[in-house]
Amino acid sequence: MDNLSLVYYGHMFDATGYGRAARGYVHALHSAGITVSVVDLMKHDRQVNDELVSSIVGRGSDGDFHIFHGVPPQWARLAFPLRNAIGMTVWETDRMPAQWRTALSHVMEVWLPCDFNVSVFQRDLRTPIFKLPHVVDARQWNGEVAPHQAALSIDDSDFVVYSVFEWQERKGPADVLAVYLEAFRDVRDTLLVIKTNPGAAKAAEHALTAARSSTRSDARVSIRAEAWCDAQLEALRRRGNAYLSMHRGEGWCYPLFDAASYGTPVVATAFGGPLEYLTPDTAHLVRYDLVPVRQSYLYYHPTMRWAQPDRPSAIAALRNLYEHRGEGRQRVARASRAPRRRSGGEPVPLRRRARRRHADRRRSRRGRLGQGIRAVPLTRRDAGGSGPLTR
Repeated sequence: MDNLSLVYYGHMFDATGYGRAARGYVHALHSAGITVSVVDLMKHDRQVNDELVSSIVGRGSDGDFHIFHGVPPQWARLAFPLRNAIGMTVWETDRMPAQWRTALSHVMEVWLPCDFNVSVFQRDLRTPIFKLPHVVDARQWNGEVAPHQAALSIDDSDFVVYSVFEWQERKGPADVLAVYLEAFRDVRDTLLVIKTNPGAAKAAEHALTAARSSTRSDARVSIRAEAWCDAQLEALRRRGNAYLSMHRGEGWCYPLFDAASYGTPVVATAFGGPLEYLTPDTAHLVRYDLVPVRQSYLYYHPTMRWAQPDRPSAIAALRNLYEHRGEGRQRVARASRAPRRRSGGEPVPLRRRARRRHADRRRSRRGRLGQGIRAVPLTRRDAGGSGPLTR
């Protein structure tokens, strides 16, 4: 079998979900023995260092495949001239953005990380769709893990609830605050730690004041609107007793995924991409109603819907974890293994997928690569599970 090669386009050094996913896939492809060259699409300074990815930036401009990872309109111009382009993206509402249809209709295949996205995109696309869940990546830190008690004013006896997100309506910050404050209005040995973006300090302060006023709760809250290194985040993950996500829509959500991978008890909205790695056996899933999207964003439209999580359901789940914290850990002991079984970014399935696509490409004699080629189904067995990964 000929050696496979590909060119990977993405925001490779961004401190975002897109950036982390791209780095994870590049590492997995490299481990699978595939020759990878990277094209960094970032237009600002690097936010993350990655030795492997840095070493293969600009390695070559030709490959058996060109993978474009990110928001489709941002890479469409580069992908249009290529016959062997694959589009990779993720989304959080019940409808695909109309602005993405043209770009995704011109690639040979679309790769998505979860069943939720597959079900949404296949309604609007004729392009073959393949599901490839994000990678469980090896954790590396710049320096030693920071001492969490000293850095966060956490007592040994504290029950620590934490959440990591960019401050915006989709992440449900007001719901996170209200649920925690209501759940622990009458106790003093709990602490909510919210790690968010530096620019959110004032909005977070106002939201906390409003939440305290409405709940009449003085439960302890620490909002860290500041830049953290990986070691600080790791310290919080290790110390956290529960992760709370009241999101309205997620395509994947790496902080939630990390918590589940650790086996940390999770309270999260039962909607969207996180259901790829969360189950009722390994997480406290919060019921919700579907409501129109009202957040202002270029690719949102009022006809799109996402979740409005039920606060009483989350309050009860969080309180139950506090009162039965030992049982909660036992319940999700297998959660640290379940996300790994469901991850598709491992070397074996990636290598199989690329080689099958390579064989299809070599057999094809049609003008546009990918026309008339049936998407090759990869099974969960290839990724350590069972059942089909494609629909």
